[in-house]
Amino acid sequence: MSMRRLPILPRARRVILTPLVLLILTSAAFSGCFGDEEGGEVDPYADSPITLTVYYEITAGHVMTESGNGPPTTTGVEFSFDFAKTFSDDGSMVKFWFNPDDGSDPQEADAAQESVITYTYMTHGLFITELGAEDAGGNMRTFDLTIRVDMHVKLSDGNCDS
Repeated sequence: MSMRRLPILPRARRVILTPLVLLILTSAAFSGCFGDEEGGEVDPYADSPITLTVYYEITAGHVMTESGNGPPTTTGVEFSFDFAKTFSDDGSMVKFWFNPDDGSDPQEADAAQESVITYTYMTHGLFITELGAEDAGGNMRTFDLTIRVDMHVKLSDGNCDS
């Protein structure tokens, strides 16, 4: 049995071929990562003159439900959002809002009166909230923030005399 030797590319061709193969593999890995393809999400406020800066301390918490001899009681978890550093190059700020994504109405604040919105969740879940601002020219800017609320249940025996 004779062994056949495969032809070997000259060294110069191997040097050129290797970067070309790497370029093709790299571009295939990033396909769809750059640019806006049809059906992609487009920021409707991309040209907004508003700089939306919101300070918050937490994005997760828990509600506590205590159950004993009486009806169960639930203690919610409070989140605060400070819009004080939000401004517009096009005029004064008119309102700020927070949409909690738990089925309740969005919370709004008159920007001339207050810059902090506080909201208490009374139920657990993963919420895709929306924070936003509007200026006197009707320009808006929003961003989404994911908030996680867990539930803890505390069972107490209280008076269990039979």
